[in-house]
Amino acid sequence: MKLKKIGHRNFTINLFADFLLKKIGLNSSTQISIVDLNNFIVVKGKTDSKEIINLSESLTEFEKEFDKSLNQNKIKNIIDLIDYDVEIKEVDDISFNFFNTENCSYHHKQLEMYFANESSWDFENIPKKIDEKSLYFTSEFPHGYSMNQGRLLYYFSKKIFYSIPPNYPVTSLTFEINKNHEDFIKVYDNFSNSYDYTLQSAILDCVNMNLEKLEKELKDLNLFQELMDPTNEHEVLKKNKPEIIII
Repeated sequence: MKLKKIGHRNFTINLFADFLLKKIGLNSSTQISIVDLNNFIVVKGKTDSKEIINLSESLTEFEKEFDKSLNQNKIKNIIDLIDYDVEIKEVDDISFNFFNTENCSYHHKQLEMYFANESSWDFENIPKKIDEKSLYFTSEFPHGYSMNQGRLLYYFSKKIFYSIPPNYPVTSLTFEINKNHEDFIKVYDNFSNSYDYTLQSAILDCVNMNLEKLEKELKDLNLFQELMDPTNEHEVLKKNKPEIIII
């Protein structure tokens, strides 16, 4: 995942994607993807919800709630391409990259750069050079994706990663998840470029792959924390962790 600072155009559309998702419902079957073309945005999505949301009114609410964080990157015009009341298959096959850091979604270099520049942020004069070189920006997973569209698997994978014993050598791993497969999870070590069958076996032996408990624990999830305070991991993902025993 890319670590975006407050005020960046990606930050704004990711935040708006989650804002719209919250209005529709985190436990719906929903995918929202936003493309920022500078002079307008396109909101493309699909959901099983029958309740149509007014994007213009939602934008007004969004800007009022996050006014101080949007800076110059306020959304100007919207094209609404959300399809409602459609059947969406649950996502059960997905992969994630994780790193041995305080927030395993981000590489340590990303976090170093984030903290190195944090004290010198100037929201009135955020550099525009990088943004001006890009013709468009798109929102990124998991923002705009409901629990059964891969988001719950993402959180569950993070909880597993945090459960790996600290003395086990880990730099970066890829978890390949398939809910319909007997093994459920495959573990690829990005440092050695090989599958770690020892760790995989330990996870399968020690971790209950029932996702319902975690979903209940996440019912009061603060969606916006992941963007407003990205280095502060959700507490529920680091507490009551399963004990993984590696022999």
